Amino acid sequence: MGVLKKIGIILKETITSPSSGSYAIEKGSETIIIRSGGDYEGIDLSGVDLCASQLKGVNFRGANLKGANLSNADLTNADFTSANLSGTTISGTHFDGSKLDGIDFTNVTFTTPPSGVSPEIMKKGKEGSSDE
Repeated sequence: MGVLKKIGIILKETITSPSSGSYAIEKGSETIIIRSGGDYEGIDLSGVDLCASQLKGVNFRGANLKGANLSNADLTNADFTSANLSGTTISGTHFDGSKLDGIDFTNVTFTTPPSGVSPEIMKKGKEGSSDE
């Protein structure tokens, strides 16, 4: 293995380390770096795995996270205004202090309820869900 490839692997492992607060997400042919407090307004992260990520204060306003896995993620103080979270998995996800106005929670799935989400938003999102 060449030196540059080894450096690339070490860098990727460093970026995806939960203690760094940064994550390298493979989306098609792109690698997207997501960081706590980052601005990702309108980004398409449909179907990505952000399980157990620490992304406090991130801006996902108007983002497409349809079908993503957000289980056990810490999304405290994030902005999800008008974001599409339909079909996401949100077991144990922390939305405490997050902006959830106009969010699409249709057909979300969870075994452990997320924190920081009002019962009204969850009821609205569970309408039409097959696992009520």
